[in-house]
Amino acid sequence: MTLRTTFAIAALALGVGGCVIDDDDDDRPSRPGELGAGDFLYVCVGDSDPFCTNGAVADTFPERIAVGARFDLDFNPNDNFFNDGLAVRIDAPNGSVVRTEIGAFFMQVAGYQVFLAVTNDSEVVDIQHLLAADIDRIAVRTTDSQDLDTIELAVGEQITVSAVPQDALRTTLAGSLSYTWTSADETIADIATVDEDFDITIEGIEVGSTTMVIETEGFVQEVTIEVTGESTTDDSTTGGEDTDGSSGTTGGEETSGSDTDEGSTGGEDTDGGTTDPTDSDTDTDTEGSTGT
Repeated sequence: MTLRTTFAIAALALGVGGCVIDDDDDDRPSRPGELGAGDFLYVCVGDSDPFCTNGAVADTFPERIAVGARFDLDFNPNDNFFNDGLAVRIDAPNGSVVRTEIGAFFMQVAGYQVFLAVTNDSEVVDIQHLLAADIDRIAVRTTDSQDLDTIELAVGEQITVSAVPQDALRTTLAGSLSYTWTSADETIADIATVDEDFDITIEGIEVGSTTMVIETEGFVQEVTIEVTGESTTDDSTTGGEDTDGSSGTTGGEETSGSDTDEGSTGGEDTDGGTTDPTDSDTDTDTEGSTGT
């Protein structure tokens, strides 16, 4: 077959990428090969691939892969064509735009690139084209999958976010990338921790506004951070209730009743006399109060 012969010759000098799997129950997402000989399976490489949220197996076979991102492929032969145990490797014939290493591929240029399922006898048994796309935007996403244009924090509050590469159509791009996060003003907001999958935890330090700079594969983006105030769980306020039962409001009247010494101005005389200055009672006040 001419097509197989052409691809086989192109693949002879290439290194090994992915390899065959023989487990029919493999749960990695697959896409049928274009020659119908089997299925290509997408393999997670690293922990920052947004398609590999469970850390090991992708949820779906991606439509687009970020330029420069790491990924791998396996091939599952169709039993109708091959016996079990067929040894097949995955190669990329266009070595000028697809870099290969043990266990990973990198597509260095946007566009469709071809990948080959090749036997140890250098026979191409199936092919698959994958689309690489340039990063146009980095979405900043929370652990509950909410995209943030601005990160709002209180002083002392923390939030964990991840970087998700997208193309010009806002399509999430697959593949693992390394990210660098930098706070423009660490006195306002700083990075508390960085996880192995490049998720970061940001902490509000002081009231103000700053930016967090995200960089990967030469692409740079900023996200605004607003630190609005200190978070507190203290419910006490001026005017709270006193322990003796008074209202506690500044300048307010106490609810505990009369003075304990009864000798203040306007207080009640012990002899029952009135506070009227015209009082003609000649009895002596036991407390010595003037009664006025």
